[in-house]
Amino acid sequence: MRRRDMYQINPSLEWREKAKTAAAAVSTGKKKPGDFSEIWTDLKEVLAKLSHQKCWYCESRQTRSDNAVDHFRPKSKYPWRAFSLENFRFSCTFCNSRRTNPETAEVEGKGDFFPLFDDSQRAMREADIASEQPVLLDPCIAADVGLLDFRADGTPCPVQPLQPIIRKRVSESIKLYHLDHPELNEQRRVLALALEQWINKAHRLYPRVLKGGDPDVDQAFQEFVETVARNIDDRAELSAFARRMVKIHKAKPWVEQLLDA
Repeated sequence: MRRRDMYQINPSLEWREKAKTAAAAVSTGKKKPGDFSEIWTDLKEVLAKLSHQKCWYCESRQTRSDNAVDHFRPKSKYPWRAFSLENFRFSCTFCNSRRTNPETAEVEGKGDFFPLFDDSQRAMREADIASEQPVLLDPCIAADVGLLDFRADGTPCPVQPLQPIIRKRVSESIKLYHLDHPELNEQRRVLALALEQWINKAHRLYPRVLKGGDPDVDQAFQEFVETVARNIDDRAELSAFARRMVKIHKAKPWVEQLLDA
């Protein structure tokens, strides 16, 4: 999960007018949000472009599934937020839809779930949103994104497991975003192994690079470093996980410089 900046999206005046009209129609009770689904689907490609076609929750590219515009606050519980740009998240099927985890047999996926720490504070209008304390991590909030961590075997975990609130938020997010899907865990694990190999090969060449005088060594070192750099770039799939795995090696001077760059 990497932070996504909704301020980078600036819909046309025509779209804003359509959204306003749809919201007014739903507020009368005569129409449902689903009657105006084109409002959010019209922005699907714009949202996807913001994350380089990656799901905002798991950072994967699900080429075999229909990615969707998820409503962070479900339109079934917050119909008055169904057409709010700030409520849209680009999501893959595994994160957005309810599916069974083949390893645990538990049903995961966000669906219409939106747990709060205090359900009595659930907002019934826009003015009350600020009083809510959502449990789920929000990819549009930088502080939330930093709470999710990963193990080298590809499984997600809290960055501070001993903090009860952080542990609850991350564990619920892992379950409801289906971040622990076996295929996704395996994809991360394989990536971690590849990163480890590239970093180790580069580091073995590093002393000879410092000594200088061998352009072939310099080129080989640069190729390994560039490969690592491409995998931690935001455009790469699972780049947040890749960056976490590279951070393990930050004591190596050239790795620290790479992360700073």
